[in-house]
Amino acid sequence: MFGLMEITELFPVYIYLPNYLSGMDSSSKPQILIVEDDRDYQHLLSFAHDRNRISCDFSFAITSEQALKHIHKNRPQVILIDYDLPDRDGIDLLKDIRSSPELRYIPVLMFSIHDKPSLVKQAYDQGVNAFIAKPNDYKSLVNLWNNICSFWMTIATLPSV
Repeated sequence: MFGLMEITELFPVYIYLPNYLSGMDSSSKPQILIVEDDRDYQHLLSFAHDRNRISCDFSFAITSEQALKHIHKNRPQVILIDYDLPDRDGIDLLKDIRSSPELRYIPVLMFSIHDKPSLVKQAYDQGVNAFIAKPNDYKSLVNLWNNICSFWMTIATLPSV
């Protein structure tokens, strides 16, 4: 895995971290909610987004509890969930989303450093729209982030929720 220090040494720029839940402006509606507790990975996603002018808005939640509050309040267009969360695993959060009549149509992507076939199957059994292995290098991360934003924000037709 790569760290924030490696990236900032290569590209010394100011890193802007968008709309953390605690200080989010309620007038802005993020398109993608990223549920990720690793601050370094949040920084890398933000850096890749800003440095490469990736055209989608996003916000972070750190726990599944924060994510559910945010989802109910803001109704993001797509949710990206890390499997490993501090309060419970991403599969449990996915189950909550899929069991809610108001939320079940929101596309949910799961990403993880774990890509065991049993975990991938479990995620799909619970209704995940895609399971993605976390990239282990910066170029792959940028490519993934571009593809997610391009497909889900411009190509796919999403349900109104």
